[in-house]
Amino acid sequence: MHLKYNKLTYIFISKSQSSLNQISNKFLKNKINNKLIIQNFWQIIINKYLQEIIYLSPSHTLSESYINKLRKNSLFLYQENSYKKFLQKFNKDLCNNHIQILSNIKDKSLLFLLKRNNTICLQYNWLKILNFNLFNLKKYIQYIYSYFKYNVVNNVNKSLPFFILINNNNEIILSESSDQLYKNTNSLFFFSQLLKYKLSHKKIYTGLIFINPIDALEYHKHINMKYNSFINSNQIQVIPINMNLYLKLINIKKQNIEFRLIPDLKEISNLLYKNKIYKYLSQNISQDFGHNYFQGQPIYLIKPINAINKKNKNLKIFNYLFFFNKNNSLLKYEVVFFNYNTAINAWKNMLKNNKDHIFFNKPLIYISNLEKFIETSYYKEKYNKIIFLPSINTYKFLKTYLKISTKKQNSINCFIKDIIVYIRTFCYRLLWSLTSNQPINL
Repeated sequence: MHLKYNKLTYIFISKSQSSLNQISNKFLKNKINNKLIIQNFWQIIINKYLQEIIYLSPSHTLSESYINKLRKNSLFLYQENSYKKFLQKFNKDLCNNHIQILSNIKDKSLLFLLKRNNTICLQYNWLKILNFNLFNLKKYIQYIYSYFKYNVVNNVNKSLPFFILINNNNEIILSESSDQLYKNTNSLFFFSQLLKYKLSHKKIYTGLIFINPIDALEYHKHINMKYNSFINSNQIQVIPINMNLYLKLINIKKQNIEFRLIPDLKEISNLLYKNKIYKYLSQNISQDFGHNYFQGQPIYLIKPINAINKKNKNLKIFNYLFFFNKNNSLLKYEVVFFNYNTAINAWKNMLKNNKDHIFFNKPLIYISNLEKFIETSYYKEKYNKIIFLPSINTYKFLKTYLKISTKKQNSINCFIKDIIVYIRTFCYRLLWSLTSNQPINL
């Protein structure tokens, strides 16, 4: 399946009408001279093959008059056919970020389309031979860092599903960031994918990745209610993805796009407001956790516990592990839980299966968040010996989703279907083992 996000048209809205008026008055006091400017031979060569400075501004009486004079005197550089080719090439380089964008306004928030009685210009530095992006050192340093970060540590764990929203073109749904939009009903819109070099470094569009499919469905419902007159509810659907795609999305180094992980909201609510029940928790020192907040997606690990054999009185340390039979070999895996109650039930099951031992301590549950955990050296070294156990709701969603999608063969391709089958089967066997002392056969 090919998931993509389009190069969107970015919209910015004026925030300061007083600033517009100041710019307009300043321009009107400095009207340009009616004298025509004629390029010489060398200027034409430089503009065509080396570098060209282009200004973009709203059409007004002065500019239209000047252009008409150029045409009248046969000084207009581009005729109809060549002008179209010029626009096509200019648009292509602009969309590919090959053109540096400047402005005659120092305040970045004032990059917008003004009313027709105002004049502001954007200056485009169009390098024909050298690509402007080659000089963007910071961008390429980030790219190299991201490349090595993802490829050197290829720690993909297939047991954990994430959920995203896509449309019927297999494009990921992105939401507009509230940080970037300045709302003013008196101003016009400006088609400006072109302004991102001079704007704030804050992201413009955000893609949401969900841990709990119920939260993803709620977001889907919200979109349908808000835009029911524009979209059909069948055009957007919630689909599962694996950690491989999650890491690719979360590590995208785009100046205008970011992806954020939305944690299991119900689990966080239970963690915060039922913390008296969660009395066996051992918190990570670096975890940002308070009585009314928790940073990230909570995960739980059962820490080792001491027990004494009833017969020989020998001391034994129990590590909570899952055992799997694979090719006649018994493999051991450490389990990371996404639900506190599931972790406690797993611990109780371990006690039930080891009645010949006396456990003196209560369960000690280590809590951290997923985002920090997968960045630790511990996970990077042992990722192939760690499995993630999603919530029961996730398993139920995958089971239902697979049934519905199987009936609609055209609505799901083999890539997504394989992910669902694998994770659903894995979760089923893992959850079944919580009530059994038998190892799982893979």
